[in-house]
Amino acid sequence: MKLDEQIKRINEKLQVIMSQFQAVKKENEKLRQELKQLKISDQEKSAELAILLQRVEVLKAAKSQMTSEEKKAFEKRINLYLKEIEKCINLLQE
Repeated sequence: MKLDEQIKRINEKLQVIMSQFQAVKKENEKLRQELKQLKISDQEKSAELAILLQRVEVLKAAKSQMTSEEKKAFEKRINLYLKEIEKCINLLQE
């Protein structure tokens, strides 16, 4: 009978461990989904921030409140945009 009791206790402990495992697995999946949503939200916020920073630069340029260093960086960015536009136009003309 002692062996049967040990097997029964081991089986009960195994059931408890399996239950805990399932709970941890469920929590892990929940956290993965939450992380995925937070990453998406972070990407959206980063894109929104980039747009807002560009608007600030444009407003500064419109009001002529840029330092010479900021003007050079702004002109450089505009030139890059123009080059990209030219590439797109050339690809469309082919």
